Amino acid sequence: MKIGDKIAVIGHPLHGLVAIKPIYVTGKVRAFQDEKLRRWGRFAIDADIRRGNSGGPVIDDRGYIVGVVSAKINTPAMYQKTGVVMRDIGLIIRQDRALRFLERFNIPYSGSDRRETMQDKALFDLAYGFVARIGCWG
Repeated sequence: MKIGDKIAVIGHPLHGLVAIKPIYVTGKVRAFQDEKLRRWGRFAIDADIRRGNSGGPVIDDRGYIVGVVSAKINTPAMYQKTGVVMRDIGLIIRQDRALRFLERFNIPYSGSDRRETMQDKALFDLAYGFVARIGCWG
């Protein structure tokens, strides 16, 4: 992956009401080779990440999972620290780190590199099949 590559996030973010159908948001890779992010096993994207997206897949334009949503930039805190407004920036756990996690806990996965690029509707339809809403009530 490189800066500017198209990505999409699909999940059930909280918008005041629980979304019955997943929400699909597109964006672009913002920073991939940044040294600090690499050490943390992350990369940054420009996309509207919302509370509730954490743990959801980030897919490329062929529908492959390239990462997992970890967090979003805290806009007010970053403004206080830097004086710059930074909106819609998400931090993503890189695919290699996510795969190591699965391997560590003996969770099977599969993949291939045979798909052509797809339009947003086809990407949503594909991802809809592997996204589930999980909620915790205590």
